[in-house]
Amino acid sequence: MRTKKVKHLIDNNGSWTYRRRVPVRHQKTLGFKMWNEPCGDVPYSEAVVKVAQWTVDHDELIKKLDDPETAEAFRYRTELRLLHEPAMMVADTLTDIGLTPNNMQGSMLLPAAKVAIKTADEHPDPSRAAKLAAYRSIMAVCFNDVVIPPTDLDERDEFDLVKRKLERRIADLAGDPNTISAVADRYYKHNRLRPITLRKYRGNIRKLIKQLGDIPVSHVTAADLRRFRDKEMETLQPSALAAVFTPIRGIFTYALGEEIITANPVPSVALQKDKRSKHEKKWTPFPPREMQRLLEAMADHWGKPMQGLSEQRRIAIHMVCRVMAYSAMRPIEVIRLELALLHKSVEGFTL
Repeated sequence: MRTKKVKHLIDNNGSWTYRRRVPVRHQKTLGFKMWNEPCGDVPYSEAVVKVAQWTVDHDELIKKLDDPETAEAFRYRTELRLLHEPAMMVADTLTDIGLTPNNMQGSMLLPAAKVAIKTADEHPDPSRAAKLAAYRSIMAVCFNDVVIPPTDLDERDEFDLVKRKLERRIADLAGDPNTISAVADRYYKHNRLRPITLRKYRGNIRKLIKQLGDIPVSHVTAADLRRFRDKEMETLQPSALAAVFTPIRGIFTYALGEEIITANPVPSVALQKDKRSKHEKKWTPFPPREMQRLLEAMADHWGKPMQGLSEQRRIAIHMVCRVMAYSAMRPIEVIRLELALLHKSVEGFTL
C-alpha cells in the first residue's frame, strides 16, 4: 500500500504522468511552462523510478540554465524551433506569389527584409538569442544563395546595404571573432611583414572595410569584392589596383588555409592586366628635372680631365653613366653592349 506521495508523480485516472512546472525564469528559455511526460503503461513502482530520474535530469538542467551563457544557447535553439512554423508559412507565401527557388527576385524580397529587420530591432524581448534567431531567419529567407540580386543599380545598392546591416547585427550578437580586421591582424603577424609593407597593407584593408564594413570574412562575397574593384578602378591604374588586392588576396588565402572560410572569393574577381612590359613595370623613369640634375652632376664629375685617368677612359666612363641613366641598364649590360646590337633611327639608337 502506498503511504507516501511522490513529488511530480500524478495519477491521471490510473495512468501515471510526470508533471512539473518549469521555473518562471526559464520558461522563455525552454519555450514551455510545464514538463508533462507520460510514464506509459507501467506499474506504480516503475513509474516512481522514471519520475525520480526525470526529476534528477531536470534539476541538473535548471542548474545549468542559471548560467547566463548556457541559458542564451538554449534560448537560441528554442527561438529557432519556434520560428520554424512561421518560416514555413513565409516559404509557402513566397511560392504562392511566384518566387520559386529558380526565381527568387531580390527586388521583391527587399521590402519584406527591411520591414522584418525593423520589427526584429524593435522586438520587446531583450534576449540576444531571440534577436539573433530572428536576424538569421531573415538572412536565410531574403539573402540566401538562390536569391537573384536586383538588376537596377539603385535597388542593387540598397539591397547590398540592407544585407550588410543585417550581417553586422548578426556578427555583433553572435560574437564572430573573424572580422576582416581581426583576420588581417593575424595574417600580418603570421607573415612577419616589414613595417613599410605592413603600413601599405593596412591602408588598403582600411579601404575595403570602409566600403564593406568590418564584417566577418565568411560574409564577404565575390560580388562584394567586384564592386570594391570597380570603385577603385575609377581612380587607380591596373598596377595600383593589383597592389590594393595583394593583401586582400593574402588574407583570404590565409583564412582558407586556417579553415576560417570554406571558399575563397578572390579568384572570382578579375583584375585588368597591366599591359606595360616587364622593363616598364620594374623601372620608374626620372622626372625631367631629376634627369637634368643627374646629367649635370655627371658632367661636373666626369666632364673634365682627371688625374690618373686617360682621356679616352674618362670619356668612356662618362658615356656609360649617361647610358645607364637614360636606359636603366645595369653596368654589366652596358659594358657588354656591341655596335651590332644597336639600331639607328631618326629618334636615335635602340636595342
